[in-house]
Amino acid sequence: MNDQLAPSRGEPSHLADHQAEVPVPDTILLAFYSENGEIARTMVDWRHKLILLYVVTVGGLATSAIWLREHRMPGTLRWELVAGSLVMCLFVLMEQRTTLILHDCYRIGSTIEGNLTKTSTHAIYSALHATQSNAITYSNLLRLSYLVTAVALAIFALCLPS
Repeated sequence: MNDQLAPSRGEPSHLADHQAEVPVPDTILLAFYSENGEIARTMVDWRHKLILLYVVTVGGLATSAIWLREHRMPGTLRWELVAGSLVMCLFVLMEQRTTLILHDCYRIGSTIEGNLTKTSTHAIYSALHATQSNAITYSNLLRLSYLVTAVALAIFALCLPS
């Protein structure tokens, strides 16, 4: 059994060594693989919902900012922009957590694929796990978008006349 799948937290080393020697049946690996895939799909779905929430939030902020500006309420507008900036920072943190969970899913899926196929290539999680080292990733672009929006909203809030 691969060391990445062996539970080792808080266990005596002789137990971890013994467990590493016991082969895991393919049916159990397939069950782990299926559950790992379900978690990965849930996290991708969560990411899509977060993107939708981002678009709706930006649209709502823009609509209410126009209304508040027309009704000469700069103080309220300023607080709305600050709140929007804080929400965007929250989106950055949520995307970061989603990314960490997805990377764990890719790593674990890659390990299971390697144990099932006796190779570490030619399987989806292995390919996804290999692309994590790229500087330009979907996750990085999303976090950058959220962060740029947060900074822009904060600057707009600071530049409003009193």
